[in-house]
Amino acid sequence: MATAARRPSRGRRPTRECRGIQRRLILLGDEELSEAEAAALQAHLGVCRDCGRTERLLRGLLATVRDMPVAEPEDAYWDRMAEAIMARIRAAPPPWMDQSPGVE
Repeated sequence: MATAARRPSRGRRPTRECRGIQRRLILLGDEELSEAEAAALQAHLGVCRDCGRTERLLRGLLATVRDMPVAEPEDAYWDRMAEAIMARIRAAPPPWMDQSPGVE
């Protein structure tokens, strides 16, 4: 016998199902769920006010972040990065020096 989805109300702790749903909402927003998983999540969101509210807030946040410009570092940053990488490479011992003496 199928049980009806709970409708958590404000001030009430979310159910175990709600916690699982809310952890997977980001996957729904990024379209990383299978069709069946997405359908199950959508069904829960249709009956659970708290999870539906969380999903709407997350969707708005993702839209805002996706619309933000990406800051590109200045050329000097990449020059410093290349220098730092090369310094670490030069400071690292050659791979053949990792062997213990007398081991071939």
